[in-house]
Amino acid sequence: MNRKLGAFSLAAVMAGGCSNPDLASVRRDKVAAMASHAGEAMIPESRVADASLHAPAAQPEPPAQPQRDRKLIRNGEITLEVKSVESALAGLAETVRTIGGQSTNQIERQNQYGVRTASLTWLVPAARLDAAIAAIRALGQPKELSLKTEDVTTSYFDVTVRIDTQKQLERQLVALLGRASNRLSDLLEIEREVARVREEIDRLEGRVRLWDSQLAMSSVVITLTEPTPIAARTGGPLTTLIRSFGAAGENFVLTLAALVAAAGSALPVMLLLAGPVWLAVRAWRRHRAAAAPAPAQ
Repeated sequence: MNRKLGAFSLAAVMAGGCSNPDLASVRRDKVAAMASHAGEAMIPESRVADASLHAPAAQPEPPAQPQRDRKLIRNGEITLEVKSVESALAGLAETVRTIGGQSTNQIERQNQYGVRTASLTWLVPAARLDAAIAAIRALGQPKELSLKTEDVTTSYFDVTVRIDTQKQLERQLVALLGRASNRLSDLLEIEREVARVREEIDRLEGRVRLWDSQLAMSSVVITLTEPTPIAARTGGPLTTLIRSFGAAGENFVLTLAALVAAAGSALPVMLLLAGPVWLAVRAWRRHRAAAAPAPAQ
């Protein structure tokens, strides 16, 4: 009877662990054939019914477990404008050692105008990510800042449950390998299933290890840039000089046009005032001439 029950449990385990329905059906047939060789009699229905009468009452479900810690993966990116990339890199090297992280993937560049840029990646303890961002911001003028948080809580615990299930299946399959009644074909089939289950366990455990490393250490991508000179923003020194002369000519023309416009606006007023002024000056001259004494003979 024990052999028959063990054979039926193998059928259930292998059918549940197999992802391919056809392969699961073939394995169930094999296990059924193994059960037919056991030669044990089935348990009478009367004994089953009697056993069910004396079965213990169902136990109440255990209380719900408290909510587990959230699994949050936090990363950041920051672009910083600094006066000197070289000085900023030295300051960052000292800061990352103080925080307890490490710097990786450092790249430095310099363009034709002598402007230097650098990019590097920090790996810092996740609990000190905010302190790391604050220390970086103090070295220059932040131009762009991005903080990303990924919640992997559900996926993390789903994978851990799958690992436990696969390990239990592995232990059951390994126990079946030690049966004396196994035929060579049964042993080969069970060994193939053990190898498949072990491969799945290794894959899932690798995913958990990756998550653990990302949860423990946060990454910060840092980009440093120096201020761009005016010549670089306008296309070069010669182009900048030509544009300056052009701007000066345009300003001269605009000033002259403003003067002409102002003169045109004041001309009618000047004409209106010119007549009375001319008449007043003429009358003053006549009065002065009349009042002057005649010359002596």
